[in-house]
Amino acid sequence: MAKIFSENFESNDLGLYNVSSSDATITTSSDQAHSGTYSLKCDITSNDGSCELNFLGRDGLGEFYMRFWVYFDSDLTDDMGDGDSVYLFYTFDAGYTTSPLMITLLDSGGDDYIAVAYDDWNGSLWANLPATDTWHCIEVYYKQHDTDQGEVKFWLNGVLQDEAIGVDSGSAEIGHFWFGAPDTTSVTAAVYLDDIVIDSSKYIGTGYHVSQDGATGSPYHT
Repeated sequence: MAKIFSENFESNDLGLYNVSSSDATITTSSDQAHSGTYSLKCDITSNDGSCELNFLGRDGLGEFYMRFWVYFDSDLTDDMGDGDSVYLFYTFDAGYTTSPLMITLLDSGGDDYIAVAYDDWNGSLWANLPATDTWHCIEVYYKQHDTDQGEVKFWLNGVLQDEAIGVDSGSAEIGHFWFGAPDTTSVTAAVYLDDIVIDSSKYIGTGYHVSQDGATGSPYHT
């Protein structure tokens, strides 16, 4: 794989990252872990709180696969009403003018979903929110193109849920991105992320653990 970034949080240290929070806490935690001992815990303690790891000033990311595992319990779904949401991944272009790609848990009309939105929500891919109190694997393929050659695919637990091929996926590459809970609406609950990988060329899948590339205990990014 042509790996851009990976992290499994086994170092139990967020000191290498830009970390921010408001009405929330962000830590490594042994409460839940997809692999190893630790994961990233984002605990929203007040409505509209936020917390994230942020990666600013990246070279433009225009085509990649991204995979991470997420855990949430019934407190989150019980607290979400129509229009409420928890973003797990958020991006801006280099000039902070558009959001090329976003991933969110949300309630729409009383039903809960995972949505992968692209080109400032001009397009989106959806799946029903799966069961609580267990880990789920989200993977996205994103290819930026502003006419008819863009492409976005969305897998949940290794199963392709939806895809948009030959679309306008936006006019700008990704220059900044955030993991965690960078934006929420009217939710107080915790979410956990683990085994994050971004690769420029290959589907990652559910079976690949960050420790397999020798990066146990330390992040990898270029």
